[in-house]
Amino acid sequence: MAIALLAAGHTIAGSAAGNTIVSPAADTTGASLLIEACADYSGVGASTFTDSKGNTPTALTTRTTNARLRSWYVSSPIVGTGHTVQSAGTGVFGSVLIAAFSGVLTSSSPFDQQNGNTASSGTSLSYNSVTPGFNDELLIAILGNESGSNYLIDSGFTLIDRISYGSGAHFGLGLWYKVNSGGSGVAVTPTASWTTSGQTALEIATFKPAPVTGQLFRVPTMNGLGAGGGFFHNPLG
Repeated sequence: MAIALLAAGHTIAGSAAGNTIVSPAADTTGASLLIEACADYSGVGASTFTDSKGNTPTALTTRTTNARLRSWYVSSPIVGTGHTVQSAGTGVFGSVLIAAFSGVLTSSSPFDQQNGNTASSGTSLSYNSVTPGFNDELLIAILGNESGSNYLIDSGFTLIDRISYGSGAHFGLGLWYKVNSGGSGVAVTPTASWTTSGQTALEIATFKPAPVTGQLFRVPTMNGLGAGGGFFHNPLG
């Protein structure tokens, strides 16, 4: 099964007044991997982040400017309808998101690579490079921002969700993805851009695909003479 974003499995939301925010409900049924993230104000203690299905996510590296960007993944998650995430706190100005994917490795840890970057000003910033170790990996790119809107990422990434910075309410947050068809051993270095100079935090990570089982593979003939060739079932993909 190829990696795919679940159409009803992603939502994003930002606080209206700087305090606790709960995302709209997503339907994560069928997911093998969840990506969850929160952008909030680093000048106070981190908001308390929770998953309504009781999943305990694994943290990626926190990237911190005024915007503190925390990102997590959940492999083999508890899933279903009504799935939300929450950032709880006072004066944290949080935004939260969740996205669900199928076709990601579950027999062992799916995580492969991560990188990131921060800036105190400017309207564009490189994520720094990641080099997927396997073909057809899932690449996710996350942005937390203090001042802008119209968040964009190049290098063939597809937008999942984004919410602009809201003054006095919430930090900006966005999530993009790319299935890196082929591409093992090739560095990927996307750049993010936004409209208004300000503090920004970026995180990029890659995840391994599930093995494709039950495929047929061809064994070439010997010396091109037709002996010994044919199609065989590959139980491991």
